[in-house]
Amino acid sequence: MQFLFCRIVFFCVLSIMFSSCFTASYSPYVSLDVSPTTIKRSLLIEKFIDETDESERKKFIIGCSFTNPNSFTSSLATEVTNTIAVDFSSKSVFSSVYLKNEDAAYIMKGKIKKYCSKVRPTVFAYSSLPTLGFTLIGLLCGIPAAVAKVDIEIELSVYNRNKQLIATYTAAADIKKHYNIYHDRYLETPKLTNKTLKEVVLDLRNQILKDEKKFL
Repeated sequence: MQFLFCRIVFFCVLSIMFSSCFTASYSPYVSLDVSPTTIKRSLLIEKFIDETDESERKKFIIGCSFTNPNSFTSSLATEVTNTIAVDFSSKSVFSSVYLKNEDAAYIMKGKIKKYCSKVRPTVFAYSSLPTLGFTLIGLLCGIPAAVAKVDIEIELSVYNRNKQLIATYTAAADIKKHYNIYHDRYLETPKLTNKTLKEVVLDLRNQILKDEKKFL
């Protein structure tokens, strides 16, 4: 009877640990160094188009998605657009960056091809549930209980005032990280997501700066 009670308690604990009944909040953020060079032109950044597959971002029974629509105060497209605009402006990638300015020398349009961030129980946590004792020992010894996966891909296209395409840039990054029960996966995964976003934005910046002559 005592063993049965422990098993029930254990299943309840796992359900609480991995349940997606709550909405996990997330805000895109990057912090990069000041650009080594500045393109001395004004840039209008239009709101990006979110092309992420909805099936990759929806909530699921066991686990948590940090990029489902309810995770954002506005929308993923708006927040990623603002994040990149702030970086390009505050870090002097372009001399002037606007979100609304018809007189800008160049116009940037963006597509969010992928933007997924989720955490789920590991195969060990799934497969060893029937063996309560073995599972508890393994988890207490530090065997990973959850795995986070982040996958981001962004495409930027720059046009001149005449709406002629100047160049298109694409950057992508993905990462997977395992967590044991001693780490807060719900706190760490958003940080991991922004670390991945940082890699993507830095790559895009570097590609644009290499094409500096195209904007002169």
